[in-house]
Amino acid sequence: MDHNNNNSNSNNNENEEESTMKPLYGMLGVSSDASQSEIRDVYLKKSRQYHPDRGGDHQWFIQLNSAYVILSDPERRRVYDMWPGSIEDPTQLDLLAKYMPTKSKFSEFYTLLAHAVVDRFFSFKAHIIAAALSIQRDAPNIHLNLSHIAAFPIVHLLVDNIIEKLIDRKLLQQQEKQQQKKQQQDNNNNNNKKQQQQQGKFEEMMLSPMKRALVIEVLATLIAAPFELYAYRAFRSKYEGNTWFDYFTLGTANDFSPLKRMFHNTALYLRCFVSSDLKYLIGLSAFRVGYTLTSYFLSSMADYCNHRALLAGVEHKLRQRNKQNDEIDEDEEDSDSDSDNNDRDSDNEDDDDEEDEEEEEKDSDQSKSAKEIVWKGASYGAKFLSYFVPASMFSVYRLFYNIESPRISYFSQSLFRSAFLDTVSVSFFDFLHTTIDNNEINI
Repeated sequence: MDHNNNNSNSNNNENEEESTMKPLYGMLGVSSDASQSEIRDVYLKKSRQYHPDRGGDHQWFIQLNSAYVILSDPERRRVYDMWPGSIEDPTQLDLLAKYMPTKSKFSEFYTLLAHAVVDRFFSFKAHIIAAALSIQRDAPNIHLNLSHIAAFPIVHLLVDNIIEKLIDRKLLQQQEKQQQKKQQQDNNNNNNKKQQQQQGKFEEMMLSPMKRALVIEVLATLIAAPFELYAYRAFRSKYEGNTWFDYFTLGTANDFSPLKRMFHNTALYLRCFVSSDLKYLIGLSAFRVGYTLTSYFLSSMADYCNHRALLAGVEHKLRQRNKQNDEIDEDEEDSDSDSDNNDRDSDNEDDDDEEDEEEEEKDSDQSKSAKEIVWKGASYGAKFLSYFVPASMFSVYRLFYNIESPRISYFSQSLFRSAFLDTVSVSFFDFLHTTIDNNEINI
């Protein structure tokens, strides 16, 4: 009896694990704690087995590749595992990755700090502002201090992490309340319908990756916007100080004590929300939302092109191997017919044929089809546009300049130079972020 109970318990545990396993892992047939190499090996095996050229289902093959695109990327896999539901859209996972904490809470902070130091050395931000304002490249005093470079992204990061935690806490509280109300549902059904509907709307909005990201982006940008506005004004006034006590005063309160200067800076920060500076903050928030949406739309195109390049590469390798197998079969038939007459010569020729076949296999594996090259090139092009187009359409510094001088047209040749510099700066930041995250995962 005990043995049967143990078997039944083990079977129940296995069924529970299978039921809790997310669909993409089940599609590949790997456990949720599988390594990247295991996922890659299983994917290659199944892609050959279920390829349409070998009689496999085309729709299933596409789903298999979609699962591999997500699980082969450490960042997308992390978000996929952490999110309560099952999100199978790479673009939404990339969007959520920006607002979900990594394994180390300070990894992005380290990235921002390193990027600010490099920016201070090469004056990326100062040259971006100068180009947006149509200032010549060789103009003097094109620089910003470290505090005005790093303040906005660091404050934005801190605020969106706080908002993220508050939203998660609110969701947990509502889930607990709903569980309690389900137990009392027989007693007071009619009284709780309106409250449950309101809570359901909030949960629906916060569980939607796009809506959640937009809410956090708007709130975090509004709170951090004064820091970016005064970084712009520090550049315009050619402020050379490098202390947080003069961030908003820009050196006009040097005679005050540190405590008074701190209160003065706080007053200037709060004044932005009740003065004419509010239009700068609203414009900055709107431009950040437009930048984010445009960037992720073009990034999704880059992911699609990369996905098609992956499919083209797998199909090309399968075709090459099928051709090699056909050639080997033909050679074996010819060698069998001539084996009785030329035993010694055939041994030498077989050795040569084996070496030739090995070289051909290496060449075929290294070669790429024209489709793969085209789709890969389109992926790189779309990735570049995901940086350049939003920076051109939603330049915050050009917006500030237009608010100050409404008669100046928004688009100009210098704006595209500013967008190119912004593309270099943001792509370098993404490279730093990916490098730090990969090092943390390896550790």
